[in-house]
Amino acid sequence: MDQIAVLLNQIGIFAVMLAVGFLARKMKLADKSVFDALTVFTVKVLLPLFMLTTLPGTKDAAGAGKVVMLFGIFMIFYAVMYLLSLLSNRLFHMKDELAVANMAVTTTTCAGFVGLPIASAMYGAYGALVMALYSAFDNFTTWTHKAYVFNQSAKDKNVIWWKKMINPQIVCVVVGILLAVWKIDFTGNVVWDSLYHVGEMAKYMGMLFLGSTLADLNRTFLQYIKPVLYIVIVRMGIFPAVFGVMVKYAGLLDMRDTVLLTVILATPPMASVPTIIKSFGMDESYAAQCLIFTTMASLCTLPAVLWIVIYAFGN
Repeated sequence: MDQIAVLLNQIGIFAVMLAVGFLARKMKLADKSVFDALTVFTVKVLLPLFMLTTLPGTKDAAGAGKVVMLFGIFMIFYAVMYLLSLLSNRLFHMKDELAVANMAVTTTTCAGFVGLPIASAMYGAYGALVMALYSAFDNFTTWTHKAYVFNQSAKDKNVIWWKKMINPQIVCVVVGILLAVWKIDFTGNVVWDSLYHVGEMAKYMGMLFLGSTLADLNRTFLQYIKPVLYIVIVRMGIFPAVFGVMVKYAGLLDMRDTVLLTVILATPPMASVPTIIKSFGMDESYAAQCLIFTTMASLCTLPAVLWIVIYAFGN
């Protein structure tokens, strides 16, 4: 099955999960607090477990050189996305807390919730490796650069943001990579295999939460329509398509890495951004509305971007 077919299958699953989360909220089967708790459990338990138990299976592709190369590319991604956020702030006259929130949503991706299921379906353990590395990188930049910027604008400037750099995702990614490098794989052990199956639940739990947020879309969104469309068109559309096509024809990376890195860039903002912004005492309404719309838009933009990169200009 080619990459587009795999992606479309995953998009179909995402659509169903989003619908389940949305209907559960609308029919009052579960309120917002339930989905918030589900997200915390997914981010702090399920996703780290999945990364920890999957990464050792990449022992043949997790050399130090590959990891260093990927982190170098991630740094370029972050720099470009940060520049795109500054341009957006200037174009749409966004200042103060709104500008900070716009920077946050523009410079994060949903590699964990959206990218991970797609990557693992396409390329198995190696796909999970790339998404896990980017999730760790995204976490690191969130609790270093972005947290520093948040703290400068925060109403509560006593947030001890730097302690959050050491979190379950980063720890599990580091341990998983070390196990892969040292060629230690516990597959076949009943405890390890059980933890893997528990962690696998993370691949779609996040979509239930994102589906529940659709119930929160309201007229407030219309205030932010221009910058949100900018994120969809430029950050989630033009940037990943241009990157993928350029890298493909320059022969800088193989097709597998090109597709995976393109998928990262084409995902919507990180699902936890509104919660993080709120934790610094700032208004999260823009980030929340942006997350809802960009998640829905990604069901269309992701396949379109990947089709352009793989097929639009020939092989």
